[in-house]
Amino acid sequence: MKNENLPKARVFQDPFTRQFVQSSQEVEQGYYLFESGTRKFEMMIPGEAVMDGIGYSLEGNNDYESFLLYIYHPDGSLSHLQITFISINDARFIQDYLKITQSHAGEELAFNKTEMEDRDLYFAPAQPNILIDLQRIGYVAYLQNRAGTGGIQIYYDTFCDKGNAVSCEELKAEEKKKIQKLIFSIKFLSVLEGEEI
Repeated sequence: MKNENLPKARVFQDPFTRQFVQSSQEVEQGYYLFESGTRKFEMMIPGEAVMDGIGYSLEGNNDYESFLLYIYHPDGSLSHLQITFISINDARFIQDYLKITQSHAGEELAFNKTEMEDRDLYFAPAQPNILIDLQRIGYVAYLQNRAGTGGIQIYYDTFCDKGNAVSCEELKAEEKKKIQKLIFSIKFLSVLEGEEI
């Protein structure tokens, strides 16, 4: 993609983030197609998201990948989306992966399971922690590939002014829709044996 032809969205203005975006064409308004560094999953990414290049990790034979996305909102607020992909995770050990995901979140979680065509989603709201004058709104999820191996831990949070309870409740509902849209867009990809990554 040539720089002069790129949209003004943040995903294209940051060189590190841009290398993961597959096209300058939106997959739907405000969202672009993102392919992981492992090339083992893809998802939609908001146009106003930027990856933390310093914290990005790709290890082993592309068997592990972890990254943080900062998602900027029109009202000036910021959300964090942490994604960790582990290629060897097998659906037979799902309870172990849920325990690990919960342990990394540092709190008790009540996961709700949603079965999709070739993957299972385990989704839970995080505890609404208070930081000074801000209330954290967060969600934690684990996505397991059923058509093969591979699992993804997902941690999402944003903050609102705790003095405005109505605003926080509205934001909580909006943020749940946003993160679910991103999670439901995740697709595990098959990498052919011998194919270069």
